[in-house]
Amino acid sequence: MRSGEEENSLATLTVNNVDGAGTIYRFDNSRKDLVQSAELGLRGKLQTGEVAHSLVFAANSMIKKKKAHSYMILAIS
Repeated sequence: MRSGEEENSLATLTVNNVDGAGTIYRFDNSRKDLVQSAELGLRGKLQTGEVAHSLVFAANSMIKKKKAHSYMILAIS
């Protein structure tokens, strides 16, 4: 199972002058991810007269959480 959330605040342009000079502020980003996985197994063989046994039981699981943040400011004048 996989799920995630993301938030953004992207670009804003502010013109400071009649000649077109301005400032650009760009961007905030925040992300959260959650990944979950699981496995389960079972095998078997059995013989007891003259022995020959093969039995296996296995179980695995994985949980991964990740957070990421990005910030950038770019100014042009």
